[in-house]
Parts: sequence; C-alpha cells; structure tokens
Amino acid sequence: MYIFVLHKKKPINEIWAGTAQCSCCNHVSHFHLKRLKHKTYIMGFIPFISYTEKRYLECDSCSGIKELTRKEYRKIYNEQVEKLDNKQIPPEIIRHDYSPEELKMGWRWAKLIVSLLFALSMVFVATAMSHEVDDIFAVIL
Repeated sequence: MYIFVLHKKKPINEIWAGTAQCSCCNHVSHFHLKRLKHKTYIMGFIPFISYTEKRYLECDSCSGIKELTRKEYRKIYNEQVEKLDNKQIPPEIIRHDYSPEELKMGWRWAKLIVSLLFALSMVFVATAMSHEVDDIFAVIL
C-alpha cells in the first residue's frame, strides 16, 4: 500500500498591524501580522496536519521581521480586527490588502467538495476491483 505525503510551508498574511518605525531599516512603514504555517497532505490534496511554527510582524519596506509570542500575536490581531469592524483602518489599506476575492471563501468549499468526491471515487474503484484482481488493488492504494 502506497501513501503519498506532501508537506508545505507557507507564510500567511493575516492583517495590517499599523505603521511604525522599523528597527531594521529605520523607515516609517506599514507592518503586517503573518504566520508561518506548516501543512501536511495525504495523497497530495487531503489535509492531514496543520500547525503554526512562528508568528511575526513584517515590515513592508525591508521585509524585516520581529517574532511574537502567541499572546502578543492574539492581542494585536484582536485589536486590528476590532478596528476593521469599526472601519478605523484607512481605505487604501483595505483596497490593497482585502480584495473582494480574498474575502470570499466559496472557493475553499468547492475545493473541499471536489477533493472529497475524488477520494470517495478512488475508494469505490479500489473496492470494486479488489474482488477481481488483488495485485491491481495493492497498486492503486
């Protein structure tokens, strides 16, 4: 039985964190909250394990980072979400960071449904073939 596993590291841009002077480049620039997320997939597309390795603030000018603890990250994140809900974030940041495509999550549901249908069809084919030829069944799974 063969099981294909895929592992990805992906930085996720969460939310705009404000403007401040960067300690790396000494410019006043925008900062964003980001997470480095690890994801493991079975058969290349079925999510299996997902965890966050680190949380950090990233400078838009020099891409310098400042690592945050989980508590600091949650505090800043909750403050910014509250500002976003109260429309206190500048409109140019909203236009740049929060496009309508990013705010819609319908494509995630479509991807999930397609992957589940594919997995179920593979199980159906494998069980149908298992009664006829055992060698092909072992190759498929």
